[in-house]
Parts: sequence; structure tokens; C-alpha cells
Amino acid sequence: GRITASASEVLAAAYPVPVVDDIMLRLLLSKPVERLEVTLLNVDGRPLYSQELRGLTAGKNERKLNVNARGLLPGVYFIRVSGWKDGTFKMIKVVK
Repeated sequence: GRITASASEVLAAAYPVPVVDDIMLRLLLSKPVERLEVTLLNVDGRPLYSQELRGLTAGKNERKLNVNARGLLPGVYFIRVSGWKDGTFKMIKVVK
């Protein structure tokens, strides 16, 4: 079957708001995705942390990022979800 080729087909959210200890990522996929890259960026766009998500299914996927949000300074961060065939990515705002 056809796999999701574009980030535009994906609904994504991070929670809780604001984050305290853990950052949860919720992805709603129209089709299964074998591998995605998740990168936590500061407000200047500098990567702070990166992890790979594998074996994502069609529908709702909830994954905890392996990063301790307690160590982050209060402020705005972004999560970039990438790995689609067309090079698109999804940006999710995170508030600490």
C-alpha cells in the first residue's frame, strides 16, 4: 500500500501544556510510517535533542520523548517531525 509521503497529511500535537517532566507527542497518521525523526529545538532553532520513532501505525500514535523536560529553561521550544519522502516536516510549538 501507499505510505504517507507528506507531513501535510499529519496532525501532530505535544502535551501537556506547559510541559513539566515529560513531553508527550501525539501523531495522527493517515497511513503507517516506518520511521520518523523527532528533534527538539530551542526558540533559535538550535537542536537540543533528537530521537527516532519507528513502526508508527495508521491512526493515533502517542510516544514519550526520551528527554527530561525538567532540565529545560522556561520558554518556547519546537518539535520538528521529519522523515517524509517529500522532505516536508511538521513543527509543533512546546511551552515550558
